[in-house]
Amino acid sequence: MNVELQSQLIDIARQQLADSRDPAHDFNHALNVMSNALVIGDEEGADSDVTVAAALLHDVVHYLPNDHRSDEAPRQSAAYAVRVLTDLIGYPQEKIAAVEGAILAHSPWLPLEPKSLEARVVRDADLLAATGALAIMRTFACAGAMNMPLYSADDPFCATREPNRLLFALDYATTRMVQIPDLLQTRTARRMADERARTVDQFLTCARQEFGQVPALLCPSAVG
Repeated sequence: MNVELQSQLIDIARQQLADSRDPAHDFNHALNVMSNALVIGDEEGADSDVTVAAALLHDVVHYLPNDHRSDEAPRQSAAYAVRVLTDLIGYPQEKIAAVEGAILAHSPWLPLEPKSLEARVVRDADLLAATGALAIMRTFACAGAMNMPLYSADDPFCATREPNRLLFALDYATTRMVQIPDLLQTRTARRMADERARTVDQFLTCARQEFGQVPALLCPSAVG
């Protein structure tokens, strides 16, 4: 994608996400997913005209996870992207359908599967943003926006209850966040996820230590 077109799309995403109430799905997230998509797409041979546009616009319509409209967000974001790209001078019109498809299939928690390399790259780029240090920040920021407790005081690690990411923030970290590496579809993203997965493991180990569930020496930050 040429620099001018990318700059225009960044500005569109910035304006559309300026009033986001979810710090986990704001303009910074759009930029992060775009960055991931560029790295993955470059190594996998994907069309950046599609991946950059889809990455920047995949969450332009977003609702907090506890909003009943949440599952409709990808469809609404895709429709917005189609309208914007149709009117964007210089954007290849024949690629709009591919952008729409990538946005519709970007979430593994919904039934649509990616049908192209570009869609797989965008899904992986978004999934990478859901594991690692930034993902931990996003998880607890989103919990704050939903006025959600950070963890269950009675059972923080779901020893005797089913995890529920809409009740406690830590439940997301101990379930979906650790599942991310197994959901990735490109070799590049799986390689990128290795270090992020270790970060999540260390975080959870340290959290368990602070709750008194593992010896302190297993937590790197506790050594020395």
